[in-house]
Amino acid sequence: MRIWLAMALILLAAGARADYTGVWKGSLGQQPIEACFNDDGNGHYFYTKYGKSISLKQPDKDMQGQWYEGKKKNPTGGWTLPPPQGDSILGTWRNRQGRYPLTLIRLSHGTCASDEFRHDLAAARTAAAKPATAPSTAPSPTATTTATDTTASTDTDPDETCGDAEEKQIPQLVAEGRTAADFVPKDWVLDEGSELEEDFDGDGHNDLAFSLTDNNPALKCKHFGQDFDQNPSMIVVLLGKPGGGYRLLVADSTIVPQPQTNMDPPFDGIKSHKGVLEVDLHYFMNAGGWDMGNTSFKFRYDKGCMRLIGYDNLNHNRASGDEDETSINTASGKAHLTHTPGGGGQGNDGQGNDAQGAVEQASSNWVRLKQNPHICLGKVSDGDGFSFDATTVFGLSQ
Repeated sequence: MRIWLAMALILLAAGARADYTGVWKGSLGQQPIEACFNDDGNGHYFYTKYGKSISLKQPDKDMQGQWYEGKKKNPTGGWTLPPPQGDSILGTWRNRQGRYPLTLIRLSHGTCASDEFRHDLAAARTAAAKPATAPSTAPSPTATTTATDTTASTDTDPDETCGDAEEKQIPQLVAEGRTAADFVPKDWVLDEGSELEEDFDGDGHNDLAFSLTDNNPALKCKHFGQDFDQNPSMIVVLLGKPGGGYRLLVADSTIVPQPQTNMDPPFDGIKSHKGVLEVDLHYFMNAGGWDMGNTSFKFRYDKGCMRLIGYDNLNHNRASGDEDETSINTASGKAHLTHTPGGGGQGNDGQGNDAQGAVEQASSNWVRLKQNPHICLGKVSDGDGFSFDATTVFGLSQ
């Protein structure tokens, strides 16, 4: 707030109000973006590579040159822009983790409702949607866990319908059944195409794995004019019985993060191969963070549960361009850690050099796991799959 106030006082001292209205193109860190500002000072922007609209709000009508992302009382990011020099601006984006340069060139004096901005956003969204070419003990079947309904700030978009909802209970699944449908709780749905047949426990009988999603209408809403589903998901593994039918091994509602409006829906589904079950997640922060990437967990039946045997995470920072990859194999007791510098961001000259002028080097190292605990599906993390801390869990160090 002090930074915003200081900037506002400077602008007021300069005299006339700055004119930010228009459609702008440029970069945030090293990432190309396009932005727009309306006559009232509020606006939107998107990364041209990802086509995700992010709203910008001014904290106060008299505070020129300042915008926030997320909630006003707890913003997830902020913009500081000096008055335009002609049709160009050199400003700063910041959050608690750091700051990055903002460079903008005005394309026109149109608003966010202009055909120009809408067309460019739609084109970026279409391009981003095209496929890219291309790594404890079992819980009680009757255990009840809790999912907290996520929220979004309703003051970021006049059409916003996503909001607060009461804490809800994850239902218990039956212990036995003849088919997968027998294990689907009321008001939940079996995800289409998710059923996998494997002999997970090696007893010669086919087992089943599938995913479920809650179908609570109260958690289906509108976010920036698009349908958004905040309902939680659940991973279920059933073991085949000699006389037919199945018994419940595990129903895990924690590994898949519950969707939040400041990020893409994270669940990419499950798959299996030769008795190994894989749970795939991805993350892309629309607000509140620069990270994007993929995470996968691999499980094999061992000692009465689906044990974690593999973990892969690829993280890309959109501002700095840095990439970090972690690949863990508990059978070999080793992890492969790689770091690729992107050459951008605060304290970096854009050429891969740090503030002292030293060139940041890429690294690739194999390390041994100092710890190799028996972790089961259902007990991967106290939070969700994104809060799993592989460095701490396995004692990694380069």
